[in-house]
Amino acid sequence: MMKPRKITLGIDIAGAPGRQFDLALVNWENSEVLWERMPLGTRGEDYPLYNFNQIRTATADGDLEKIAELSYNIVGHVGERLCNSFNNLNIMLKDIDVIAIDSPSGFSRNTMGHGRATEKVWRYFLPTDRRRDFMVNFQMSPSISCGRERGNHWSWIIFGMGAFHVLDNNFRFDKKTWLNFIQNGIKNKEKIIEIFPRVTIQSIRIQGNDAIAILIKILNKLRNTQIENELIKNALYNGQRTGNDRADSLIAALTTLPFVYSDRFKSITLKNANPRNYNPINSISWDREGFIYTLIQN
Repeated sequence: MMKPRKITLGIDIAGAPGRQFDLALVNWENSEVLWERMPLGTRGEDYPLYNFNQIRTATADGDLEKIAELSYNIVGHVGERLCNSFNNLNIMLKDIDVIAIDSPSGFSRNTMGHGRATEKVWRYFLPTDRRRDFMVNFQMSPSISCGRERGNHWSWIIFGMGAFHVLDNNFRFDKKTWLNFIQNGIKNKEKIIEIFPRVTIQSIRIQGNDAIAILIKILNKLRNTQIENELIKNALYNGQRTGNDRADSLIAALTTLPFVYSDRFKSITLKNANPRNYNPINSISWDREGFIYTLIQN
């Protein structure tokens, strides 16, 4: 087995007042996991001001400049809190090899409705007779192209995009760089990746008992993870969610294994040339919307 890279980071995203980001920092040389909980603050005190209904309307209108203006307070808040969390972990961004974030990394450009191309391809990965056993329900990211509002309260996605942006820019950002990010997506695509814990777990389960055993062997070597370990193992066996934010942040970190042990795992992205119910504006590239990474055993 090749010598592993030193450090990767998994981040579980939230957006509501009183919630938090959970960070799992893994040092693969000594198998140590360091945890950090990043509070988002309390409404009316230290939580960012924004009008989500106005952001929702601007998104339905495809007005990227207005989205950037209305949501910039969130980005600044996330940047400040993440910087504090990195200080608490006693690490600099340049020392982390790969960061995996559990959040959509961009808006959909789907003219037919909501949802990015990467969120509409899971069925292509499964034989017909196995789809019921490996069901994954995706968050359909709001579209800036279909001309109608996305239901539900998806402001947490803006917090996730903010995390992608501030890390993509090494904590140096402003309204202009934020607008550019919304328009063009991530620059450092091999340094900062998007993941979905359910996809990671089900990808391993689809590959069978050997792949599950290898991942569990890696899990068992990690220190300071007893509770999260058990939750992840249960998910690997029964296919259910962990129901735990720290466990999901560790799954995010585990999704970086292809970048750590490239001789043992391979990284793949969820994409297909012709996803169902999807038609992009001007045949845009996958990079613009962002895409979900998962892993398979070599």
